[in-house]
Amino acid sequence: MALFHGWTVVAATHVALFVVFGIGYSFAAFFTAFQDEFNASRGDVALVFSIFGFLYFLIGAFTGVLSDRVGPRNVCVAGMVFLVLGLIATSKATSIELLYVAYGVGIGLGVGFVYVPSVSAVQHWFVKKRGLATGLTVAGIGAGTLLGPVIGAWLIGLVGWREAYQVFAVFALVVGGGAALLIVHHKV
Repeated sequence: MALFHGWTVVAATHVALFVVFGIGYSFAAFFTAFQDEFNASRGDVALVFSIFGFLYFLIGAFTGVLSDRVGPRNVCVAGMVFLVLGLIATSKATSIELLYVAYGVGIGLGVGFVYVPSVSAVQHWFVKKRGLATGLTVAGIGAGTLLGPVIGAWLIGLVGWREAYQVFAVFALVVGGGAALLIVHHKV
């Protein structure tokens, strides 16, 4: 008996959400480095994360509609591209203001383009076991937010904060991009 393809979409979405939320919420590990690098106040640095959070929640309604029109794969791949570009730009930021755009907007768009469309794709695959499928899917968020800061702190200690974001960019491109390619709607 072949594996129901919906479970592949669940696994891919779990991984995609792990990547985007793990990277997005690794912010805490970089907080002090940002303060030191840009001689910024706690409030100035916190605003970076606030822009990120505001943006990814705000655009969820729009990316959901876009996903219905062009498919979740296309939207999620675009999200991974935004994420990778945001990470590269963050690694090269020379001011707190550039960090607002690179991290806040770039990474915020990345997460926003993946979050709602990927979870929605899972919903299209299941009638029975929809709760289980959704739970396994969004567990990627929890795993990412748990491990992202730990991995970020480890990378900062190993290679420095700028290079840590470059490593995250490669990870997002390869692992996140690969997962995004598998996120499709069920053909009814």
